[in-house]
Amino acid sequence: MQSLTSIPIAVGAFIVTNLDDLMVLALFFGQSRLRRRDIVAGQYLGFLALLVVCLAGLVVGAVLPRNWVGWLGVVPLTMGLFIAIRQLNARAKGFTAREIDHGVPQKDCGTGALGVAWVTIANGGDNLAVYMPLFANSSTAETCVIVASFLVMVACWCLLAGLFVRHPAVAGVFNRWGDWLFSTGLIALGFHILVKSDVWNHFAT
Repeated sequence: MQSLTSIPIAVGAFIVTNLDDLMVLALFFGQSRLRRRDIVAGQYLGFLALLVVCLAGLVVGAVLPRNWVGWLGVVPLTMGLFIAIRQLNARAKGFTAREIDHGVPQKDCGTGALGVAWVTIANGGDNLAVYMPLFANSSTAETCVIVASFLVMVACWCLLAGLFVRHPAVAGVFNRWGDWLFSTGLIALGFHILVKSDVWNHFAT
């Protein structure tokens, strides 16, 4: 029973480290070419990968350098640029937004379940910084409760993001500007990760 006291701690830690991820999820759910099951599967794959890194780091007594994790910011940055370039090329050829949306194959956006997973991992620097010490100071039973709570919260996050983009006002914005919001959001996220993790220091030394 004592391990159940870890539930509010786990929920709080998840919310603090995944507020930005909620907005990224909303961008994914706002893409009509992405299947919801792929988004959910990708979110779980990416989050489980972060948990494995945290737990493995504790076992081997190693902590991943924040700068190393920061380089993963290149992933959403590249994906965002790819989508923006595709949009610009289509517009240059005279396609409308609706024609672009229905004329491009679903997987052409480069963001299936694995793409979602990579973005989740790339945005996981804060998760690693918080979860590792949290696990290090928890018993085995408490760690199991924390992990279970995290997995439930991932489902809640997916549900919240999906409901958010279904709101009529929000849905109208995504129908008109979805691809541009998506690409801009990914590019901004990539730059944010790279800058926040100080990866540029590798070139300064």
